[in-house]
Amino acid sequence: MARRAKDYQVTSKTARSKLIPREKPYYRQLAPRVTLGYIRRVSGPGPWVRRENIGPGKSVRRTIGAADVDQRAGVHASRRLQRVLRRDLRSR
Repeated sequence: MARRAKDYQVTSKTARSKLIPREKPYYRQLAPRVTLGYIRRVSGPGPWVRRENIGPGKSVRRTIGAADVDQRAGVHASRRLQRVLRRDLRSR
């Protein structure tokens, strides 16, 4: 049975700001074999990373966009994230 990764809260800007900066992404499970990751940087916005498990011990990781760049009023972070994920899924 596959090991389940720790599920980090990465969908809100407040939660992302509390993460410790590191090169390894913080992941949150979206669907079976699909996780959304966020790489917390020391300065500037970190990127969103999509990881898909394609077999035993194999996964494909793809950067899908920068977080916290579009700060227009009325555009909620989760809506921006949904648009980025939809665009990513269409381009596969």
